[in-house]
Amino acid sequence: MFILGKTNAEVGKQLEELTLLLLSKLPFDRLKTNSIDVGGSEVDVYAEFQMTGLTEQNPHLIRECKARQDPVNITDWLKFLGKVFQHETVSHKTTYGCLLALNGANGNVFGAYTSLRPHCDRVMLLDAEAVRELAGSQNLLCSQAEAESSVRAVTERPMVELKPAYYGKRFYWICGLETSRVLVLDKNGVPLDPQSRDAFIPLLAATTQYTAHLDLDEEGLYLRRQQLARKLVIGRLFSKGSSTMEELTDSLLEYQTEVPLVVSSLVDLDWITVSGNKIRLKTGPKWSKRFANIASSIWSSETPVTVIYEFLGSPLYRKSINEKLWRYALQAQSGLPVPLDRTDEAIQLMWLSPLTLVYFTQPQEMFLKHKEEGFFDVPTAVASDVEVLFNMAAQLLRRDFNNPYLMGFFYKHCEIEELEAKTNLRLKSREQVVVEYQATDRHRIGIATDEYGGIYLPMFVPLDAAEPWASGGVDERSKEAAYDMMASGRSRYGRN
Repeated sequence: MFILGKTNAEVGKQLEELTLLLLSKLPFDRLKTNSIDVGGSEVDVYAEFQMTGLTEQNPHLIRECKARQDPVNITDWLKFLGKVFQHETVSHKTTYGCLLALNGANGNVFGAYTSLRPHCDRVMLLDAEAVRELAGSQNLLCSQAEAESSVRAVTERPMVELKPAYYGKRFYWICGLETSRVLVLDKNGVPLDPQSRDAFIPLLAATTQYTAHLDLDEEGLYLRRQQLARKLVIGRLFSKGSSTMEELTDSLLEYQTEVPLVVSSLVDLDWITVSGNKIRLKTGPKWSKRFANIASSIWSSETPVTVIYEFLGSPLYRKSINEKLWRYALQAQSGLPVPLDRTDEAIQLMWLSPLTLVYFTQPQEMFLKHKEEGFFDVPTAVASDVEVLFNMAAQLLRRDFNNPYLMGFFYKHCEIEELEAKTNLRLKSREQVVVEYQATDRHRIGIATDEYGGIYLPMFVPLDAAEPWASGGVDERSKEAAYDMMASGRSRYGRN
């Protein structure tokens, strides 16, 4: 844990403030710092435990804080014990002792503390982890997991360390990065604004090895390029089966710098293997989990159209959507007991709808919570959850079909041209159905003439239009409406 300050004296002052802040959240009063105890020894913090109506019996607390770089040694420990027991003997008050060692203690101290605790539980040895837990319980600092998530939202650079810090009656998270750069988060895990982080650099430079804050604007561009390069590499591997570093850098000229870093990160994720000069996807055992995570990463943000078609159009993509993947999806939902006779339906939905694939294979909070609360043991509750699962899949399928960038996938790879959706709305008062409305929409994928570039284009089909399999299924009204959209610039989606 970092206690920040521009000078050693300021660091000491901040340490005192930290101790007072923590004690103020506990039932202690009459807080004093740097006091001279009844036996003449100096005490970092003195306090009394609040006991209503029994002031003369209030237990006392003596607390010392060590924030130096080296761990607390046995001499420090024995001096502290001497202060505690001397105070208790002279004052005739039950006295608690707490030694706060922010950089830990050596083995001799831990051994002595472990042997003492069974005989005297009024003496405590606390480290930075204990301070962090106390700060978290008092809503003074978010969890480390939340801080890590915030860091990963703005950078993929390796973390050297992630430690809590204290300054000016506030907690922070300090994320150390390579080349002496740092990312500072506030107590909620939010990166500091430019003015605040500039003010932090002198404090960090005085007490840590970090001298520059991560430029978040520059990092945003860097992260975007990393994510795009990763998707391009994944798309290429799905399309070709394998590749080499030379082939990837030659085919992705704009991302030559990022490709080696991306390959290294994909190896760390256990998604690919590198053997000699060959780079391959790591299929085989646990492939369903890897495939689900890869699919989630593809749809998590902006994705180049070429990647969409390399990924979705590859034989491996279709082969990976099978019963094993469905079993993995059910595990992700805490073992939601979906009837076996819906397995084929689920597999087909995952194949037709990329968003459904991600929804099925990534844990959904509602199902996880229902498992914890025992709903999976109630047949009616299970039936309701299963309907929620498949109803959401139907909505996601509709979204995917209306996604202009997936038209080629549906038309070419799935050989699907039209989606017909029926909606039944019933508005009810406390007594009766007030309004009932039924609607039918027909959405079709068409191909423009050469005059318009031969691209895929969305069409709203009249209800009385012929079916796709009928000769001349798309009437002139639909074509004219689609061409009008293109002429007005509302449709610019190319073929693949």
